[in-house]
Amino acid sequence: MKEVTFKIDYINDSVDNYNGFNDFVYDFNDFSNYFLSLKGIQDIKCKEDNYLDIKIQYTDDISLERIKLELESYFNIFSIPGMLAFDKKIKKDLKKVEIVRNMCCVNCLKEFIENLFDNNGVASAYTNYDPLVEFWCDITFYITYDDTITSIEEIKKDLNIM
Repeated sequence: MKEVTFKIDYINDSVDNYNGFNDFVYDFNDFSNYFLSLKGIQDIKCKEDNYLDIKIQYTDDISLERIKLELESYFNIFSIPGMLAFDKKIKKDLKKVEIVRNMCCVNCLKEFIENLFDNNGVASAYTNYDPLVEFWCDITFYITYDDTITSIEEIKKDLNIM
């Protein structure tokens, strides 16, 4: 069994979210029932704070790309990125890198996290992002990756650093 975790930004009517981008109201039972109905999803756990931390156990019957698309569809986060962090729980020797990038807005940050997710060699990514800090500031990306699949240069491209 495989596992992946996500930190998703969304708006819930019960949460005063500083930058909510849709009128979605999250219901754990509906969400878990939907995901558990997908072939290959074995278990799902969620923890809600200002963001939604999701842990999914899955089999080879479903791909990470499909899981991501289902999350985007369920939370209606296609046009505005919603992923703040992820961990594909890859059990190999991985390299770690910290990359500092000046960020203009939270949407760009989430877009870069999604770019990193789409890079097959990146195992995890998260940042020191603080929603109480104004943007146009330096954000540190903490990334683990498999250097047999991807390179620092490819990761920098994912972060739009050339």
